[in-house]
This record gives sequence, structure tokens and C-alpha cells, in this order.
Amino acid sequence: MININIPLFGSLLLTPLLFLLMPVRRALVMSYCLLWMFLPVARIQLPGLPPLDKPSVIGLGVFIALLLLYADLIMKQFRPRWFDLPVVMFALVMPMFSAMINGLGFKAGLYEVIQMLFLWVVPYFAGRIILGDEMGVKELATGIFFAALIYAPLAWLEMVISPQLHRIVYGYHPHKFNQSIRGWSYRPVIFMGHGIMTTMWLVAGAVCGAWLLRHKQLRWNGPFTIKNAVYFVCFTAAASNSMGALVLMIVAFTVLHLTKRVSPAMVLVPLLLVSPVYIVARSSGVLAGEQLTALVEPISSSRAASLGYRLYSEDAYLAKAWQQPIWGWGGEGRHRPIDEVTGQEIGASDGLWIIVFGKTGLIGLVSLVMTLLCVPVIAVMIQSTRVWRHPRFAAASVLIVLMPIYMVDNLLNAMINPIYMLVAGGLAGFVTMPLGKRFAQKNQVAAAERRPRQPQREDQRPVGIAI
Repeated sequence: MININIPLFGSLLLTPLLFLLMPVRRALVMSYCLLWMFLPVARIQLPGLPPLDKPSVIGLGVFIALLLLYADLIMKQFRPRWFDLPVVMFALVMPMFSAMINGLGFKAGLYEVIQMLFLWVVPYFAGRIILGDEMGVKELATGIFFAALIYAPLAWLEMVISPQLHRIVYGYHPHKFNQSIRGWSYRPVIFMGHGIMTTMWLVAGAVCGAWLLRHKQLRWNGPFTIKNAVYFVCFTAAASNSMGALVLMIVAFTVLHLTKRVSPAMVLVPLLLVSPVYIVARSSGVLAGEQLTALVEPISSSRAASLGYRLYSEDAYLAKAWQQPIWGWGGEGRHRPIDEVTGQEIGASDGLWIIVFGKTGLIGLVSLVMTLLCVPVIAVMIQSTRVWRHPRFAAASVLIVLMPIYMVDNLLNAMINPIYMLVAGGLAGFVTMPLGKRFAQKNQVAAAERRPRQPQREDQRPVGIAI
């Protein structure tokens, strides 16, 4: 059994070491993927500071490594753009504003800002600066697939023996054990906070691997073929006992397949609209929770009951949020609805969007949606159909599709994963400018290099100078 202080604080030394030993793109992707997969789900309370947990310790380690080793490069290459504003508003400005307006004071606002800094801002700008090109985006998509491939055997182990790895290694279960019991087996958790988060990680890897394989963008020298590796991850994700994740994986594959058949905008725009439409419909009361529960009831009564409780909680949180709609209630749990008789919290805050709405109001909620969906919208608007179908755009296209899929997952689950902020940053640096001419020019150069050279005639050969 390992003391949780050792891996959490040890990662602050490991991350700079990875940046010293590896190319910067690979070091950044590996730091986030490996540490996110294997660090314990824990919170260490520090005196006078926000608690140190898995996402904050990863962000802090990356921040230290970049500051020590690449500060000059960052200062020379980084140019702020307008699409960087949503993440700054969401993670830095609104937490401080909400705390100050609600009378919580500067210290409480700073407490929230520090937490958001390492969870959202550091991975976004690290991805924006380091991974914001064709090679960086491909490195990220490839890294997500191979990370899921590492997790797949562990997932099968826990589906058989039950989620025990976190308890065996760190001494405790990261979440309620009974939520892992699903049908014929168990839902794997491994070293993440919940089984849904683990399954969504496998889904992201499966989608990345399958799409990169289709475009011949995956290479490895493993004991079995890369095609079998992709099939293994896809099958593991499908078998991991999470109906919502399975549906989202099917949606992702369907959307990617249709981009090859019709205009990408025709299939991506509806997907991008799902989250905003749901948020508007639920927050305005147009879509009642009973309507959604009734749709799921014929499929599974147990899933309908689970969904009904979540929507009941969502309604309670919405009622509290609308009492302070512009700036929210700030931190310290003031956004939670409390029963006046029992003094207990009503329901549970599962959806990320409703938590953000309650804490930072409509401005924070709009900033969150733009943070996750703004760059995919730009890509749909400015990239031509030819670019979307180009093999060299495969890594970018699959990550673009995963962003709204992740947003949809967070409508009912607050499963925050900083890897997606790496994705948002990398895409922001790469797909926000038209790529058609760049791809065409490089294709012409590659074709010229492959073309066999014609032998020179005697009158074309250079004349030597006799000395």
C-alpha cells in the first residue's frame, strides 16, 4: 500500500524530468495521460491554500516544467487570440467576480481562481503553445489512444474481480462501491474518480484509435497488429457497462463516418447544438425532467430511476441558481439548495453546467460552453470539406468531434478531465486558420520529391571549370 503523499508530491519531480528526457510535445502528452491514469483520487489539505488533488498537481508540475525549461520559447511564440478569452473569463475572471459580489472577499475568490488555474487554464495554454500544430495534435490523439490501450487490460481485470486496484495500491475505494455493480459484471474504475469517467476515457481512446487507423496515421511495433489493438480498445469500451458512454461512442463513430459522405457541417452542427439547446431548454423550463425520464423508462427502469433522480436534483439547483442568475452564488457551497426543515442538501450536483450556473451565473455558464465548443465551431466554419477528408487532418477531426461529445457527457456528469483542455488548446492553435492551401502546397512538394528524376542531356549538364 502506497502513501498518497508519495505519488502526488513525487509527480512534481517526475514531470520536469519527463520534459528533460523527451521532446516537449511527447513530454506534455505523457505527463497528462500517465499521471491522470495512475495518480490516486485524493485531496491533501495545505495550510492557507486550496487542497492539492490529482488535476491540480498535474497542472502545477507542467507549469513548473514549462516555466523552468521553456519560458523564453513561450514568450516568443505565444500570441493571444480572441478565442482565448472564454477560458480566461470562465476560470479566472468569473470566480473572482462572483466571490467579491457575494461578499466572500478577495481571499475566497483567490482560492477559487487557484483551483481553476491548474485545472483549466494551464492545460489549455500548454496545449495552445506546445501542441498547436499538426504534429502536436497528432501526438495528442495518438497519446490518448495508447493511454486507453494501457488501461484496457486493467479494465477487464476489474470487470472480473470488481474495482479493487485503487484499494490495493492506495488503500481505499475512490468512490461508492455499489455504483460499480452493473448487470453481468462490474463497471471498472481503476485509478479514476468514477466508472463513468473511466469508460469515457476508453471511449475517447477507441474513437481516436479507430479514426487514426482508418487514415493510416498509427504506427507501432507491438507484439500484435495495430488493428487488433484498436479492436481491443473498442471492445473494452463497449463492454465497460456504461450505457451513456456506449451511446456517445456510437454517435462519435457515426458523425465521423458521415463527414466522409456529406458536408461535415451537416453532421457536426447538430452535434454542437445538443448541449446549448439542452441547457436553454432545461434552464427555461421548456423541457421537464419527467419527459426525459419517460423516454428512458421503456429501455431500462433502473436507468430511468437514476436519470430521474439526477433531473430532480437539477431542478432544485436550477431554482437556486435563478435566485442569483447573473453572477451566481460564488464558492463555499453557497450554490447548493438546502431544505429549510432538515437543513440537508436537496439532491446532488451531478451536471457540470448546473454547478457552473449556480456558482458563476449565466456569464460563467456561457463562458464554459464557449470554452469547450468555440474552437470546434470555428473549425466547421473555416475548414473546407477537402481539408476535413484529408488524412493529415484525421487527428484534428477526431478531437474536434470528441469536444462536443465531452460536453454532452457533462450535461449529467461533472466528470472534469484536464486532457480535454489540452485538446481545446491544441485545436485552438491549429484549426483556427484555413489549412487548404497549406495541405495543397505540402502535397505538391511531396509529389515532386516522389517523381523520378529525368536524366540530363549532354547540353544541359553543367560545364566544369578546368584549373
